Amino acid sequence: MNLLVTKEEIRKQVGSQDITEGASEAICMHIREMQEYKGAGTVMMYAALPDEVELALLIDDAKATGKKVVLPRMEGNQIEAVLYDGQLMKNEIGIAEPVEGSIVPKEEIDIVIVPGRAFDKKGNRLGRGGGYYDTFLQGYEGMTIGVAFESQIFNELPVDEHDYPVNIIITERRRYDGS
Repeated sequence: MNLLVTKEEIRKQVGSQDITEGASEAICMHIREMQEYKGAGTVMMYAALPDEVELALLIDDAKATGKKVVLPRMEGNQIEAVLYDGQLMKNEIGIAEPVEGSIVPKEEIDIVIVPGRAFDKKGNRLGRGGGYYDTFLQGYEGMTIGVAFESQIFNELPVDEHDYPVNIIITERRRYDGS
């Protein structure tokens, strides 16, 4: 891959691709079978935007198996991890987030499942450009799982100093072990 391609060009490229029916369900099924997930007590997920991997099935599974489900909520230009109580409301930029719920320190979260516009096979992630997850994950010592459609996987992405890679990437077809 030509690393002179900008992050913005990659975001536009992956944003124009069709999402295959059933791919989100396959990704959720792959995660449910992971030993790391089975052993986790607290999992941070997200409420998906239309072009992201939909995690509703995994959220339901986690709650049904007694896991604590945490979702991100924007507080200024930071993410805070909030215990999910089943109620969501769109924030000012259109992202669904918990209305209420206690803040969970990231040290108590076993797995953070992270969306992305693109990932490379080494675990590097390209988000929407705000750096929210990169900032949140600084100092986090638990497992990070990036979820993406296979069409969002690249051999290599441009990386900046502040970018935070994920440990594992799960697509509808396979698992990539990253950082």
